[in-house]
Amino acid sequence: MNLALSVIIPVYNSSEYIQECITSILDTGLKSMEIILIDDGSKDHSYDICRALSKQDKRISVYKKKNGGSASARNLGMVMAKGTYISFVDSDDTVEAVQYAKAFEEVITAEYDLGCMNIILGKNIVSSKPRDDNIWRQFIDEPVYMHSLCNKFFKHTLIEELKLDEDLVVCEDMLFCAKAFIKAKNIGYMNRNGYRYRMVESSVTHSTDNVKKSVDDRKAAKRIAEYYCKSGTDNEFKRFICFRNQIAALRYLTEVDVFSPNEYRKCVLNNKSYGDLKNLRHRMLCWCANNKMDWVPVLHMMLKKRKNKLKIGSKGGL
Repeated sequence: MNLALSVIIPVYNSSEYIQECITSILDTGLKSMEIILIDDGSKDHSYDICRALSKQDKRISVYKKKNGGSASARNLGMVMAKGTYISFVDSDDTVEAVQYAKAFEEVITAEYDLGCMNIILGKNIVSSKPRDDNIWRQFIDEPVYMHSLCNKFFKHTLIEELKLDEDLVVCEDMLFCAKAFIKAKNIGYMNRNGYRYRMVESSVTHSTDNVKKSVDDRKAAKRIAEYYCKSGTDNEFKRFICFRNQIAALRYLTEVDVFSPNEYRKCVLNNKSYGDLKNLRHRMLCWCANNKMDWVPVLHMMLKKRKNKLKIGSKGGL
């Protein structure tokens, strides 16, 4: 590894955004860097754009593969990476050149195993500043900081034995980050607004139905449990698993309009230490589940869904 940073970008039908994305990374001015573009079977002109840009800058390399999802594309990128650190960028997002470069300089100087920066979401700044040292409370209360791959710099040696689970359409980043946080000894926060997230309706996160989201959410939570329990467990961790499973089950039930409290309760661990969850709605959900009152949140969500359908219907009638 003779490069400081490998930036891995999975590309799929991103012809509208990919040039802006790559240009923003090149604008950082980082010389000891490579940009690895993995075209995941795009059907538009994304691959041609990537090839053209690679001919203009030797730091860019392009690989084409059969469509297998962003996880498989990122896994291939990690195999190709030569940098001491690895960063992930989505092809429809951009980085803030100066802030991104300064954040990486701080990571290099401090020799962090894992460094996190802030995310720009529309007009808002989503801070990655940790509230305390409790990793699992932050998984519950601060999902952007903990779950996103793209606001982080990972030391290559930290994640060289990790892979993203390719059978998951969503939550694969949550699972990967959880494993990285468990392994990391030196985690740093850089107060830099280095990553700009773009809301795109056709993206996997926004286009995947709630049934698949809930199934993957539960699978990811279970796999985190299996990975973490190799070294022990604690109450905060149990609360995280309990919370993730309840939310996943609720999404599943409300999506398919099935009222099944027993099925809902099957995925809830016997844990009642949820009182200090920051979000009141989450606390109420946990309380209902653990007191065999599953029908309360389920009924609420089903009525809300019905109300929204009626609203849409009345607007159409006008």
